[in-house]
Amino acid sequence: VQLEGFKSRPELNGKEGIVRGKLSGRYLIDVESSVLSLQPRNFTIAASRVVQVSALVKPGNILLISGSSADGTQLTPIELDCDRIDTASVRQHFAYQLSCSARMI
Repeated sequence: VQLEGFKSRPELNGKEGIVRGKLSGRYLIDVESSVLSLQPRNFTIAASRVVQVSALVKPGNILLISGSSADGTQLTPIELDCDRIDTASVRQHFAYQLSCSARMI
């Protein structure tokens, strides 16, 4: 998500964060190593970064991970050995395609 609408803390405007949960009508947003409890009016969802991912195990114990973003962009699939899955590599692979930090995936 992208933060916006802050008057008392304008330095937060434009920062990106990750939604980690919801509590009492507010969203818990991870921003630069801090978790903020925000109202929906203080952030927008970057649709190009919302990703739907699917996984399929192929013969030879190979995991095929593919996906698309909310704006319809098809992401280049990645194949991994099921016995050596490295989630950091998967995140980096898709983050590169979405032009964002792997931390955002």
